[in-house]
Amino acid sequence: MPTPINKIIHYKNAESTYLHNIFDIKDEFMLPYAANDFQELAPKGGLIKSNNSRGFCNQPLFNKAGFCNIIEKLGEKGALYIKLQSGKMLSKIHYSVG
Repeated sequence: MPTPINKIIHYKNAESTYLHNIFDIKDEFMLPYAANDFQELAPKGGLIKSNNSRGFCNQPLFNKAGFCNIIEKLGEKGALYIKLQSGKMLSKIHYSVG
């Protein structure tokens, strides 16, 4: 079942840097349920970059032990995308609601 979203927080990891962008979506977007069902982050022309975006960050997203701590307020209709380097994968994800 597709999920309505109006905000996307996007992290793109590289070896020693990362990209961080927050997008507010002009018109609510129905995100496909299965991750492989979508081909684009959001509809073309629908993304508006937030002033809270940090853009390119000149430091690694993960520390030397391989840990990453991301604290974001997604809201009721927010989505978090984390794009890892090719060949990398997450072993655990912890999250809290509240």
